[in-house]
Amino acid sequence: MALTGSTIASTYLKLLRANSDTMGADATASYIQDSADTDSALSISTTRVGIGTASPDYGLEVADGGAGGVLRAVSIKSTAASSTSGGGVLLFASDDGAVMADTHRLGSIEFYGAEDTSNTLTVGASITAVTEATWSDSDNASALTFLTCAGDNNSAEKMRINKDGNVGIGTDSPSSELEVYKDDDGVAIGPVLSVTRHSDSPAAADIIGSIDFKGRGNDSALHTYARINSVIQYANNPNEGGELHFAVLTNDTITPSMMINTDGNVGIGTASPTTEVGASTVLEVSAASGTAAIGLNYNTGSSRWEIESDAGDDLTISRNGTSRLLIDGSTADISVQGGDLIFGTAGKGICLGVTSNTDSNTLDDYEEGTWTPEDTDGGGSAQYGMYTKIGNLVTCYFHFTTGAISGGSTFYITNLPFTCGATDAFRGAVSIAYTNATNMPLAGSVGNGSTAAYLMIGTGDIATDDEIGSSKAVTGSIIYRV
Repeated sequence: MALTGSTIASTYLKLLRANSDTMGADATASYIQDSADTDSALSISTTRVGIGTASPDYGLEVADGGAGGVLRAVSIKSTAASSTSGGGVLLFASDDGAVMADTHRLGSIEFYGAEDTSNTLTVGASITAVTEATWSDSDNASALTFLTCAGDNNSAEKMRINKDGNVGIGTDSPSSELEVYKDDDGVAIGPVLSVTRHSDSPAAADIIGSIDFKGRGNDSALHTYARINSVIQYANNPNEGGELHFAVLTNDTITPSMMINTDGNVGIGTASPTTEVGASTVLEVSAASGTAAIGLNYNTGSSRWEIESDAGDDLTISRNGTSRLLIDGSTADISVQGGDLIFGTAGKGICLGVTSNTDSNTLDDYEEGTWTPEDTDGGGSAQYGMYTKIGNLVTCYFHFTTGAISGGSTFYITNLPFTCGATDAFRGAVSIAYTNATNMPLAGSVGNGSTAAYLMIGTGDIATDDEIGSSKAVTGSIIYRV
């Protein structure tokens, strides 16, 4: 029998056909039926296609028919040989014939759900591709944005991967590889980045998390050059405690170099800095050989100070390699090397022979200098004087020749460098080493509250100007208290 359109139509069953029902948002969609007039899962109209739904509301709508569970509705599968450019592709395009301008949307994946019992669908989150420049044949700058609703039914951007590959959380213009931004006036805490480890059996020395700093070496291999570890020090509730460990690459091995423990102690070169009696926090620097040192260098200048502890248990403070202060670890002797010991506050000194600071045992004043001895009338010649003051004790040495003096008034050596104390206990004594005075004075004393000393002759009387005489040499010393 010859095959014609008529014979084919009368001989073969209908395989697919559209039914006469209409449905969907535009009331024009119809089911596709098989040869037994059974509705298939596919409905189609002039504007919409539905799979698993009789009422497609969008260009293509896929539904699970109320079966529930996870619906893998769309599969884009490539059967070509796998390669770096293979695999299925889902294409989103903005193709209106015009050049894409800055901030224009290229495409979006939106996630909807019902917000009421009337099945009002509302977007809850979306992933959107946008441009970050006006496009040209040399610039197709673009970004991926991630939007969510914060509970106020307003979808807003929360994260972005920009044209440079920088990731911004809370900002649409990240300036570094990862920037976390929080705009929240009046709140005392900024953004928080959490690294969390869950374990049912936490223990001391467990590492909670790490931050590695990696880079390529000249061998083209990727190396971890430094690491920060968060470590459990104490795991028992309610006395948990943590540590931060800082490690650096040394001889191709990551070696711990510094740590901060739960007590606030800082260890450099040691994993267990200790707290001495009376100290709340401590910085401990440890070295396996040589000296353990702390260097202080202002603004990388030429002056460098170091605090060093050596194998002999000595502590040295040095400047540019020259020792300035040494504390002997065995004897506890303190040596000031190359300078003076100066107290910056008046009235402070060295307590001698005691274990606590008492005024009676504090040496808080020392002075050396010269002074000009004078006779009763403030005259004289060949005047020389030196003094030493230790605490409140003054020792004066003098030599001078008297001027033109006469009469029965008391002879005085005047212009002492310090005023004598106000009571008899401070008066001290004068000792004459040489004189060619008319009557030989033997001794003398300093007047209370004055800067003058009088002399006594052999008769026990106080010497007068006549008894000393004019142009007479006097040499001696005076000791008194202030």
